[in-house]
Amino acid sequence: MEFDDVRVKITYPEVKPFEPDIPPAYGMPNPVAPGYIETYFQEKILVGIKDANEDYVYGERLSGVLINRHDGIMDDPVIVGPDQIGAVVEKYKKYGFNTNQTTMEVGRPEDCLLNDPPCLRLIDCRVRYGNFISLSTFVHGICGEDFPRILGHCRC
Repeated sequence: MEFDDVRVKITYPEVKPFEPDIPPAYGMPNPVAPGYIETYFQEKILVGIKDANEDYVYGERLSGVLINRHDGIMDDPVIVGPDQIGAVVEKYKKYGFNTNQTTMEVGRPEDCLLNDPPCLRLIDCRVRYGNFISLSTFVHGICGEDFPRILGHCRC
């Protein structure tokens, strides 16, 4: 199943837990274990902690920091690119929120050579209506049980 366009408004992003709570009456398990989304966000989005079975993690492309982990042991951090997250924050601090120049790119041309290329391709950051932060993303391949898990990531 694939959607041409999906728009979601997260009304209460501060409410925890981040994981979706699927009532037992629906007869399907929650797509992720308690604590998974917060851990994933900290390790795989904000910082690039990459396990041996992964070709990439979003964090290495967004934060510019890669930490390889083998059998639970982490290597020293390596700078692999620009800190896009920090650059967006600094741009807002310096120039204010009225800008359309705060897009972070995850996808790369060489991703077409990967067996499992990133579903998240870019994040277009916008601050609107006071403190509301709008993150417009281009994501392909979200359906089924991945959809509620990805929504949970958006709330972090």
